[in-house]
Amino acid sequence: MPVAATLLATLPAHAQEMSAQQASAAVGKFCVTCHSSQIHMADLVLDPAAVAHPQTEAERWEKVIRKLRARSMPPPGAPRPDSATYTALQGFIETRIDSAAAVHPNPGKLPLLHRLS
Repeated sequence: MPVAATLLATLPAHAQEMSAQQASAAVGKFCVTCHSSQIHMADLVLDPAAVAHPQTEAERWEKVIRKLRARSMPPPGAPRPDSATYTALQGFIETRIDSAAAVHPNPGKLPLLHRLS
């Protein structure tokens, strides 16, 4: 069994509940009002279609995951998703990023070999 399939099988059920279309709709409804290419609050621009492939901009989507996990976005006073949508969207993004990382691991920069003499 491939590593990505094994990873998906071990994830919590909520991570597999949301489809790419539902994730895109949630980002479009709750995030793009402030984080569009016209407004780009906090220097963050989110494209609802890009949520289907968050691994291409993992660092940006990791910030989104942290905000979802803390329930700090959308800000108070703005329309907010229910708890199940928060959890499902967070799980969807995490699943996609983690699956891509499992298939193409990045060990980082390896140290150079130094001579001992």
